[in-house]
Amino acid sequence: MKYFRLIIVFLFFLPSLSFSQAIAFGEEDESNQYYFGFNLIPSAAGGLTHFVIIQFDNNGKRKVKQLSQDQFLRQIQGESHSIANPYKVNLLEKNQVNPSVLNDLWKLRYQEYLFTAGRDSIGNIVYKNEGGWSTNDSISFIPSPSQQEILCEFGIKRMSDFCYGENAFKLLHLLSDQNWLTAYKNSF
Repeated sequence: MKYFRLIIVFLFFLPSLSFSQAIAFGEEDESNQYYFGFNLIPSAAGGLTHFVIIQFDNNGKRKVKQLSQDQFLRQIQGESHSIANPYKVNLLEKNQVNPSVLNDLWKLRYQEYLFTAGRDSIGNIVYKNEGGWSTNDSISFIPSPSQQEILCEFGIKRMSDFCYGENAFKLLHLLSDQNWLTAYKNSF
């Protein structure tokens, strides 16, 4: 009787087991894709840029995990564990990105910094008395229409859209390119 119950329980749960989806040791699960990204809206962490890891499943459904700027930086440099960078590759070096440009992302959207003080990644108070790059004279907290067209090339059609994956690293790289910055700043 005891074995009979065990067999019944086993047969009951057998259909729910999916042996075909098991991943062998050393193989990667490619059913989900993870990307580093950001958008140009304020984050719950208090910054003007929202840093994230975006996960897409096989059905194209998106999940977003918020990161602080410090977490984002450590993970893209391969200094801490990340599902979006499991082999701990320094993605900044690979994509020729200066890490300081992360502090400039807000300038793409705003004419001036919205907060009077903040803290850097190690807790020091930082005062911002610098202007952003937005040339929109009618609404100072969004880019001009021509600047918005430039951002569309990187997947940012609206400020809430995420720039992620290769587009994110291309944009971060271009933030160090004076010719690109001049073109962006002079785009009315």
